[in-house]
Amino acid sequence: MKSFNRTSALGTAVLGLAFAGMAGAGTVSYNSTIQVPTGGTTSVYFGTGNTDGAWTVDNETDGIEIALRGAIRTSGPVTPTGTPQDTYIVPVGASGINLAFWDVEYSIDLDPTGSGSTLDFTKVTQSITVTDLTDPTRSVLVFNPVGNGVNGPADDAKVGNIAAQNSENPAFANPYLANPFNLNAQDTYQVTLAVFDLSAHQLASDTIDVEAVAPEPSTWLLLLAGSSLILVPRFRKTCA
Repeated sequence: MKSFNRTSALGTAVLGLAFAGMAGAGTVSYNSTIQVPTGGTTSVYFGTGNTDGAWTVDNETDGIEIALRGAIRTSGPVTPTGTPQDTYIVPVGASGINLAFWDVEYSIDLDPTGSGSTLDFTKVTQSITVTDLTDPTRSVLVFNPVGNGVNGPADDAKVGNIAAQNSENPAFANPYLANPFNLNAQDTYQVTLAVFDLSAHQLASDTIDVEAVAPEPSTWLLLLAGSSLILVPRFRKTCA
C-alpha cells in the first residue's frame, strides 16, 4: 500500500466518515475478476506479476467499478472466505522491511470497457477507510488512495484519467495514527473503498474484512523464506 494517509487529506477524511453509510445502487460480486478499463489492455496493471481474481467488486449502474482484495506480499491475492466471500485471512508479523506481511489492493475504474461513463478523476473524490473491529480504541484511518502516494502521483498505476490501482500496506500509517498499527495484533480490520461526486454524494462503495491471524509454523517458514523478495515488492507499481 503506498501510504495509509498520504499527506493528511482532511477533506477526504471528513467525506469518508460522513458518507460511509451511504450505499450506491450497485451489484457486489465476490471472489471475482475485474474489467479492462477503456483504453487499457489488461484488467490488472499496477505491477508485474499481478494476477486477476479474488476481488470483492462493486459494479454500479452508472458504470463505475471499484474493487478490493487482501494479499500476502510475497505470494499474491488471498482467496476470500465467509458468507458472503468478503473476508481475507492473512498472517500477522513484519516483513524484512518492517511492513505487514499483508496488503490491501484496490482498483477504481470510472469507465470500464463499454460502460459509456463520462466520469474521470477531475469529477470525483475517493477514500479508503480502515477500522480495527477488534480494538475500537484505535484511530479510524481515512486517506485518498489515488495519486497521493509517498513517491508522488506516479506512485499509483493509472489508465488515462479514468482508472487507478495500487497496493496499500497498513504499516505505512504508523507516523500518522494516534494508536499505530500493530504488526503482531491478531485483529480484524474493516476496509471500505468509496467514490464520491464533487457534491459529496456517494457513487460507489465496497467493503472487505481482513483478519490477521498467527499462521502455522510451516506457513511462517514459507513467509520467512520469501522475505528477501519483499525488498523489491512484486505487488506494487513502485517500491516504497
